[in-house]
Amino acid sequence: MDREFDATRDDFEWLIRNVGVSARPMVEIARFILVHISRQMTAINELRKEGTEPSKADLTNSLLITKRVLVEKFGSKAEAFIRKFSTPVTDRIGVKPRKHAFADRGM
Repeated sequence: MDREFDATRDDFEWLIRNVGVSARPMVEIARFILVHISRQMTAINELRKEGTEPSKADLTNSLLITKRVLVEKFGSKAEAFIRKFSTPVTDRIGVKPRKHAFADRGM
């Protein structure tokens, strides 16, 4: 039991030292991401129920959340999270982002 506690404490200390944020905001951000993506996936499912077949891009996009949404919700804590744990998105091939099928549903 003590070894498990020590490992958890080490994780908490690592987050503060390397990310600049404690574990609690990281958990809050992760939960928010899960709920947000779940809603987007539900919206895609609703499209199917209405007879609209979502594109592969719509399916992929339903699994994404923008950095802007996180920063608007969590401010500097999200910025620290993004710096450490996100991957860059570029349009190196010149493809412009398209509107998501679920965008009209408030997602």
